[in-house]
Amino acid sequence: QEPLRSYAVVGEAIPESLTRVKGNPERGRAIIVNRQMGLCLLCHNGAGHLTQVNLWGSKETRYQLWGLSAYFARTTMQRQVVSQNPTIAKDASLIVIDGERGLGNACVFPAGPLRAPLPPQLARTDALIVVGDGNAAEAVAADIAARGKPVLSAHLKPEDASVAALRGKRILAFAGIGDPDRFFRTLRASGIDVVRERAFADHHPFAKSEIENLTAEAKRDALTLVTTEKDLARLRGSEATRNDIALFAVTLEFDDAVGLRKFLSDQLFRAREKRFRASK
Repeated sequence: QEPLRSYAVVGEAIPESLTRVKGNPERGRAIIVNRQMGLCLLCHNGAGHLTQVNLWGSKETRYQLWGLSAYFARTTMQRQVVSQNPTIAKDASLIVIDGERGLGNACVFPAGPLRAPLPPQLARTDALIVVGDGNAAEAVAADIAARGKPVLSAHLKPEDASVAALRGKRILAFAGIGDPDRFFRTLRASGIDVVRERAFADHHPFAKSEIENLTAEAKRDALTLVTTEKDLARLRGSEATRNDIALFAVTLEFDDAVGLRKFLSDQLFRAREKRFRASK
C-alpha cells in the first residue's frame, strides 16, 4: 500500500490532492451516490445537492454533528461496524439496540446477530441507544447504567410529508433492511393501507430485474410501490425505474436531545484534550 503523502490542512479542508493527481468530479459524484462503491453520505450531505438523502436521522441532529466534527477537526468518530475492532482507536463507542428485538439469541454470527461477543463490547461502550418501545434491551441497559454510562432512548418518527403522500393509497411495500417487519408496522401505524409486503435480507443487492418485477406487479394491481430511504438510495437501475417508487422517510428522534449533544461534546472534548497532551 502506498504511504500517505504529506499534506497541509487549510481551515477545515485539505485543498491539495493526497495523490497529487487531479480529481474527477463526475466520477466522484457517481461514487458517493452509489452505495455499492462509497459510504460518503453516511456523514456528509453532498454539499447541498444530495440533501434528500437522510441516513443520520433528523437533519437537525446531522447538522449539529457536522458542527461538532468541524470544531474538533482532528477527532474521528468510527461507525458501529468497526466498534468491535480493538486495533482502532476510538473517541466514542456506542451500542444501538432495538427495544423490541433486543439481541436475539445473543450469539455471534453466524449463530446469531452479534458480530463479536457481548461482554467485551459492553466493557468498551460509552453509551447505549435504545430505539423504540419494548423491554428487550432492559438487561443491557441495566448493565450499562451500572457502569455509570448513559442510556439514551430514541424513536423513529415518520416524516409528515411521506405520510400525507401515501394516505388513501393502496400500498405494496418492500424493504431489504435488518427488520422489514418494523417498516411494515410503521407504515400501518401511520394509517397507511399496506395491501402487500415483500421482505428481503438486510443489505440485499437488488437486481434491476427484481425492481422491474415489483414495479410491474404494482402497476398491474393498481398499487403504489413504497420502500425505505436506505433501500431507495442503493437501488440499481435507471432513474425511470426509481421514479416509480415512493419513499417513506423517517427520522430518529432522541427523547433527550440535549443529553445526546452533551454526551457527544464531552466525548469529543476529552479526545481532543488527550491528543493535545500526547502531542506535547
